[in-house]
Amino acid sequence: MFILRILPFIVVISILVFVHELGHFLVAKWLGIKVEKFSLGFGPKLIGFKKGDTKYLISAVPLGGYVKLAGESAEEKTGADWEFHSKSPFQRILVILAGPFMNILLAIFVFSCIFFTGIELPYFDAKIGEIAKNSPASEVDLKAGDIILEANDKQIKDWSEFKHIVLTHPNSTVSMLIDRNGERKSIQIKTEFNKEKGGGYIGISPFIPPAIGTVEPESPAYKADIRKGDVILSINDKQISSWSDMAKSIHNSPGKKISIMVKRGDEQLKIDVVPELNKTLNIGLIGIVPEFKTITRKYGPIGAFIQGCNQTVSLTVLTYKSIWMLIRGKISTKTLGGPIMIAQLADKQAKEGLVNLFFLLALISVNLAILNLLPIPVLDGGHILFFLIESIKGSPVNEKWLEWTTRFGVALLITLMIYVTFNDIMRVAKDKIKNIFHGKNTSQNNQSSHQTP
Repeated sequence: MFILRILPFIVVISILVFVHELGHFLVAKWLGIKVEKFSLGFGPKLIGFKKGDTKYLISAVPLGGYVKLAGESAEEKTGADWEFHSKSPFQRILVILAGPFMNILLAIFVFSCIFFTGIELPYFDAKIGEIAKNSPASEVDLKAGDIILEANDKQIKDWSEFKHIVLTHPNSTVSMLIDRNGERKSIQIKTEFNKEKGGGYIGISPFIPPAIGTVEPESPAYKADIRKGDVILSINDKQISSWSDMAKSIHNSPGKKISIMVKRGDEQLKIDVVPELNKTLNIGLIGIVPEFKTITRKYGPIGAFIQGCNQTVSLTVLTYKSIWMLIRGKISTKTLGGPIMIAQLADKQAKEGLVNLFFLLALISVNLAILNLLPIPVLDGGHILFFLIESIKGSPVNEKWLEWTTRFGVALLITLMIYVTFNDIMRVAKDKIKNIFHGKNTSQNNQSSHQTP
């Protein structure tokens, strides 16, 4: 049913908007500003009640919400002490900042709960798979296939334990004890500080066997009959021993036919496939994901909170980087999605389980906070910019200039919404067309397979 598919989207959006507007509401009340309305949703009122000076409403369109503050616009100002514009620019900035701040707090809270109740994470043995060029690891006696036994005199059981030691020791010397074909070696390595992600960095990644865990629907691999559980033995007659070996061969062959030898059960199959060019990364991809062992990891209250903060900070940095790459044209604007894509993601994650749905909620909450802080008129960031200008020049921003910039902001947001919705529609239409033609091709293949050659 349509209502069941759209329900997770409504729940996610409602929680995000409620928390965001609650931030504005609480700080406004704290500063003595009269709140006239607190509405969850837009449009006609469904239900509501009044308590004190505030009307609390649930409205018909569950795609947003708002807090109506007294004296919020120039036309409504009377000069009363309890009006929004009667407060100092700094106090008004606090009210505006409270919305995005609450979304960040929500993300930290949700991520912390996920880590506290237990999260399923990929598990890797403490075996080196690849060493990055010009990295600290490339300058010492480390090789792919080395097994890490100890780091800083601590026994290492899996990759995550070793990674934690490196991350928490930037610009430091880490002592390692490794096993190389039965021979033990002691190695000292100087870590660097990772400017992009923070923490220590030495430039090694774990060994991942070339076993396929997932094949993306309608991908080149799927159409070529590569399946989950297949183990890749060679590509173009070159032996493959790890996932990184395989990935390099595929990444370097966009648009070129490659021959892959796979092991499926007790038999070996030779399969030809043409990697698609990923224009964003400029590499060839065939739509496969490695097979992972997983482990459920739980943290205590303090550890879960630290992990929740780390996750939120990482997503914040990643979002800002993505925005900057979009501006520079490094990421295609066709990757942008709107309400339809969010609804599809919410439906998909809800089917995977509540943990996945809440992870998506926290992810969108971080994005909502960051996007709201962009210095665009109408958004929270635009209001903050105007109040900062007011505090510097000592008088409010010119009303006419404010009116025109606000119109520009509205036009920009409407244009962006139309564009991302168009992207969503084209994405859905493209998937539908692919399914139709793939269905026809499958039918034709099935028919021809029964014909006598």
